[in-house]
Amino acid sequence: MKLSESINQNLIEFKLEANEKNEVIDQVIQLLAENQVLTDPEQYRQDVLARESQSTTGIGMGIAIPHAKSSGVKETSFTLVRLAREVEWQSLDEKPVNYVIMLAVPDSAKQEFLKLLSQLSTLLMEDDFREGLQQAESVKEIIELFKTEEEKLCLS
Repeated sequence: MKLSESINQNLIEFKLEANEKNEVIDQVIQLLAENQVLTDPEQYRQDVLARESQSTTGIGMGIAIPHAKSSGVKETSFTLVRLAREVEWQSLDEKPVNYVIMLAVPDSAKQEFLKLLSQLSTLLMEDDFREGLQQAESVKEIIELFKTEEEKLCLS
């Protein structure tokens, strides 16, 4: 399945107000919970923070991808969140982030998780894609960006 086909418009936020990493994580988890993606938000939060403690999910270029496979997740989903202001994330390039893509995957969906992470990583390597994420102002623009880049890179 293509990422563009699995975008939930309710999981896209363009100006999330937060001042630090854990606050961002909590607010994005709340967004996932409000959209019935999670069965146990606290378990998912613990799993995300456990993953964060292993190594940073700040990949650089202003982007973080916090994620976890968790028994607290009902269905595989991901958020696309642009922050109102940059937040320190201990990123690989030592710069703050202003875009957070959080992956939520049930414990049982290892293959699905790896495919999602692989496709997302491939897209994020593209300058045009990252720039498009930063400039998009609507859900429609986000979906079109994913479709265009998936076609260009032949992702499925």
